Amino acid sequence: MNRLRIDLALLISFGLLVFLQSQAALGAELDERDWPTWRGPQQNRVSTETGLVDHWDPKGGPDSNLLWKNTELGGRSTPIVMGDRLYTITRDQAGTPTEGSRVVCVDTATGEKIWQHRMSVYLTDVPDTRVGWSSVCGDPATGRVYVLSVSGYFCCLEGNTGKVVWERSLHEEFGLLSTYGGRTHSPLVFEDTVLISAIVIGWGDAPQWGFLAKPAHRFMSFDKATGELRWLKGTRISPYDTTYSTPTITKLSGQAAMVFGSGDGSIWALQPRTGEPIWHYPFSRRGVNVSPLVVGNTVYASHSEENVIGNTMGGLVALDGTMQGDLTGKAIWQQHEVMSGKSSPLMVDGRLWTIDDRAKLRIFDPATGEQIAKKALGTVMRSTPLYADGKVYCCTNNGRWYILQPTDKGVKVLHKLRLKGEASDGSPIVSHGRIYFPTSAALYCIGREGVKPQAAALPESPQETPVADNSTPALVQVIPYDTLLAPGESVSFEVRVYNSRGQLLKKLSGSEANLGVQYQDKFAGGFFQSNVFSAPKETVHQAALITCDVGDLKGTARVRIVPSLPWKFDFNTDEKVPLTWVGGRVRYVTREVEGEKIAVKRTVLPTPRNPNNKLGTRSRMWMGPTRLANYTIQADFALQQSVTPSTLADIKASLPLKIGKMSDLGLINSRYTMTVRSSNKKLRLYSWSPHDYRTFAEVDFDPVPGKWYSMKLQVVPQGSKASVRGKLWVRGEPEPDEWTIGIVDESPNLSGSPGMYGNAQEAEIYIDNVSVVAN
Repeated sequence: MNRLRIDLALLISFGLLVFLQSQAALGAELDERDWPTWRGPQQNRVSTETGLVDHWDPKGGPDSNLLWKNTELGGRSTPIVMGDRLYTITRDQAGTPTEGSRVVCVDTATGEKIWQHRMSVYLTDVPDTRVGWSSVCGDPATGRVYVLSVSGYFCCLEGNTGKVVWERSLHEEFGLLSTYGGRTHSPLVFEDTVLISAIVIGWGDAPQWGFLAKPAHRFMSFDKATGELRWLKGTRISPYDTTYSTPTITKLSGQAAMVFGSGDGSIWALQPRTGEPIWHYPFSRRGVNVSPLVVGNTVYASHSEENVIGNTMGGLVALDGTMQGDLTGKAIWQQHEVMSGKSSPLMVDGRLWTIDDRAKLRIFDPATGEQIAKKALGTVMRSTPLYADGKVYCCTNNGRWYILQPTDKGVKVLHKLRLKGEASDGSPIVSHGRIYFPTSAALYCIGREGVKPQAAALPESPQETPVADNSTPALVQVIPYDTLLAPGESVSFEVRVYNSRGQLLKKLSGSEANLGVQYQDKFAGGFFQSNVFSAPKETVHQAALITCDVGDLKGTARVRIVPSLPWKFDFNTDEKVPLTWVGGRVRYVTREVEGEKIAVKRTVLPTPRNPNNKLGTRSRMWMGPTRLANYTIQADFALQQSVTPSTLADIKASLPLKIGKMSDLGLINSRYTMTVRSSNKKLRLYSWSPHDYRTFAEVDFDPVPGKWYSMKLQVVPQGSKASVRGKLWVRGEPEPDEWTIGIVDESPNLSGSPGMYGNAQEAEIYIDNVSVVAN
């Protein structure tokens, strides 16, 4: 492959133009009184507004300062405001057979609904009280809003109308992990991209192939206008937890940086345009949930779990953000036993405030870490305070509301009240003279009627070092990074070249991009014409690695090629399960059993050496496009049973194992799941599993360990409904005429990728003869 020559003069002029345009775009459209993300326009929970209330009464009445209260908007999501519109996420049709979630847009002055966008809840174990965990993100430059649901549904909506601009299914496309805990990240707009993160499994089986499909806290960068994936990169493999730390995007010593708490227990800084790491600081033995506070070049963060060093719990740290690499042992200062794991730190008049998980306010000297003052506010804290007009507004989790004032000695209480029976998980915000805050019961708006809002100009943002100061190429990015094609379909690629500080030097397209293709496994075919790749026409499941060499640098992207239905997988001719299965090869292997080659979902238990090994836990796998509809999936299966370990070493290694427990298996069709649950001897059919009131069905079924069965799941769209039904019978016996189980869903999922669910935590699952056919 010929090396591409780069015209350095062109790189410098192009990069300088991009730099100037990005700086202008960052500040041109932002109204200092808007609150476009849950952390505010400065990403620090601080407002420049003045003339705000110092008291209010939730009962209303004269001088109550209660402008409105909307009981339909209660929940845990922190709202945002752009102009005269407020956006938030809530449950929809709560407690009914059609419950889901929704994005709601209301008039900021009245609380009256303007539009809503419903989002079904599926492929998740999250309970109803944790729906709407994340917050909407607004883009002042376009007026659009971005939302991630607990189901991994990620969308861009027109702020004025709620019309869908684009949507992605991060579960089915990338293997996003959604758990019972419900922890869900909030999106963040940066320049022409929107960033989102989660524990992502993905697809692929080799690091040199661009991706190792094991769980990691990974960021995805999408083109904010089209939803095209720019890059996907993350932190350490096998993290401790799912988390919800929202990044701070800033400039550290002139370098654009995205600073966040990771599921691997570290504080990280990545380049927001490339995902390349700048530094990381190992901080906690569990995931970090707070959003780091960046003041100048100093980063402040906290947690309430076990510390990396010693046996204490909780920590508050100050880091020098200008450093590089592993910052172990290089903190400016660190205070142990500060149990602030939910509420993020706040800078108030030059002092660092943090409220710990037990609602104890602690105030520190940000330069030394010395504690200055403390005050008990309640018993539980989840939300983050707001600092505006010289006052701090906050509410504890059990409804104790405060308006506080900083003093030389610490803090003074200006106002307090109790919202009895109301929980507070979301945080207060301020916009255009009004303070908004959510509880489990309502969304409140408080302010002075008829007072014109006032706000000082936002502080000037730190400047990025001009790209002309570093014109040496350091990274090649091939876009889109991940694509799914049918045989014969095409995709156009663009190549971008960045310097070592993550600044764009040049875009390459057409023949100058000099793109190539490599194939995994035994398949080949397909071709490039200029920068357009056409997939092979063979009707096989395969994957291609797109490559681009720029001098000594190499950039890559990935393509999955999945044919149209029907599909048939019997595993006799393949050494591995298809590479194109999202979350497949990391969890499933092929094995010969009784002379027949089958797929096996393995049981791999945590060990002292690898306590984060989660290969054998409950998980889902997806096989193809999310647009598939009106089809049937079928498979043969045999559930295995855990056995008594034979040696002392085996007993120690299998301590989590419950002797005699069996595995579970389910088929996925259009975001519905039919699962054999061996523990309670049921066959269950559902879209959203934790609740008995969301449409579902179940029948008795007691599987015999090691016995082979056949199961079939069919979804038929019927206008505004879906007919979902399944069969289960002993393999080798005639298929029954009658369906074993079925539902009619009046809030339907009409399309979605075929897949499988498996719980192999206690024992393996045998699978064979998987087929997917059109109805």
